[in-house]
Amino acid sequence: MILAHIVWIPLPEPVGKGKITWSVLICLFRPYFLPESNEATGHRRRQILVDFYRSNRVRAAATWICVGITWLANLYSPLLLGKAGKNLSNGKYADASINVAAYGLFNIVGHMAGQAQGLIYLTVAQSAFVEISEEVFGHLHALSLDWHLQKKLGEVMR
Repeated sequence: MILAHIVWIPLPEPVGKGKITWSVLICLFRPYFLPESNEATGHRRRQILVDFYRSNRVRAAATWICVGITWLANLYSPLLLGKAGKNLSNGKYADASINVAAYGLFNIVGHMAGQAQGLIYLTVAQSAFVEISEEVFGHLHALSLDWHLQKKLGEVMR
């Protein structure tokens, strides 16, 4: 079982040498979607960790909401520009100006939601990086000395 205390489920056995399945990848990168703790900031009290755990999950969910808003705004804004063109060709200048203003608004909202997504997700990504780094560090220290000696890292080969 790799990452058992983080993932809550055992990882599936590898299919073959050098092959990795989607379920293994999802388990390995789970901290980026459902972060667990606030080790990056150095808080050690239990209640602070529990509160941050919840807020990181809220931040991860809010990131996906921002992705949806960005996608919808970027999808709908060209349609408004097309309506403005049709209204201009029909001589409805007031409707065309409203559609152009709505196009600009949806375009701005799409860009703002994309920027908000990056800001919201920043602490989630930092926390996930710390979780994965700790797991890799622990895994490397759990390997036998013989494995480390056979690896020959840093040795010059001819």
